[in-house]
Amino acid sequence: MPGFPRTDDEFKKGESAATITLRDAIHSEFVKFLEVVWEVLEHVSELFFRYALGVCGDGGKDLTNG
Repeated sequence: MPGFPRTDDEFKKGESAATITLRDAIHSEFVKFLEVVWEVLEHVSELFFRYALGVCGDGGKDLTNG
């Protein structure tokens, strides 16, 4: 995680401070990306169920519109 002190083990593996910092930055951005994807999926699923409730008109009990 960015901002956490590094252990000697990471430096013993031959990784420079720049490599570790770059890896942390990439990890941080990837986590942000996944959070955005998750939020989009939540909104899409909410829209789908609102649509299904509106189409069915019976509280969403029958999603086949029958």
